[in-house]
Amino acid sequence: MLTNTATTEPRCTGCGTRTPRRHFAVGFFKQCVQCRGSREPKNRTRQQRCSDCGKWVEGKGRWCSNECNRRYAKQRAAWNKAVVLAALGGICTCTELGCAHEGPCEVALADVLVVHHEHEDGGRVRGTKRDGTLGSGRYTGGVSGWSRYRRALSVADHGMRLLCHNCHHAHHARGRRALAGDIVVAASLEPPQRRQWATPQERTAQAQKACQARWEGKTSEERVTVARHAARARWQARRSVHV
Repeated sequence: MLTNTATTEPRCTGCGTRTPRRHFAVGFFKQCVQCRGSREPKNRTRQQRCSDCGKWVEGKGRWCSNECNRRYAKQRAAWNKAVVLAALGGICTCTELGCAHEGPCEVALADVLVVHHEHEDGGRVRGTKRDGTLGSGRYTGGVSGWSRYRRALSVADHGMRLLCHNCHHAHHARGRRALAGDIVVAASLEPPQRRQWATPQERTAQAQKACQARWEGKTSEERVTVARHAARARWQARRSVHV
């Protein structure tokens, strides 16, 4: 007795008219031979569009070129800076005496505003990664420094406020003088008295003469000793500034 197989065979999920390919275990595939052959092969490396211009990226990465990468980084940094400035008031908050201004400072230009950390933890804030861990080495900020300031705003007692460059520099200068015992060296208001050389050749000849007089009468061992002492004195002077 013959059976009508046309009513029992499934239809292709692609075209809906033809019979799918046969499978040795489950009976049939989902698609027929024609639909299966016309389907594009799967791309193992998923292609995506550029995050800046929207073009397709060849290979891995989020940008199609270095120009798009730099442009996207600048736009993102500008957006992060705008968010931080808006959250902190957008104006210099210095009201201290002895500063360059009289009364409260009213500088609101975004290009001259910086973030001041009341808790003296600016290095830790700039060095904290997205997962909350500290990075290795010293992080100075860069284009992504404002993004780390923006993440630090989520802390209740972040201790950040805005200062202009002048007030920020004056604040740290007062702190350094306080650590040094409030010793201020007053500069003379008179212009420095410098010798006016007639020609560059005269200045070079005078410098050579002074150098010869410095080393005259000294042996090679004594010259090496003097040079080492001078280099060590310069190194200690630089180190005392950064301590």
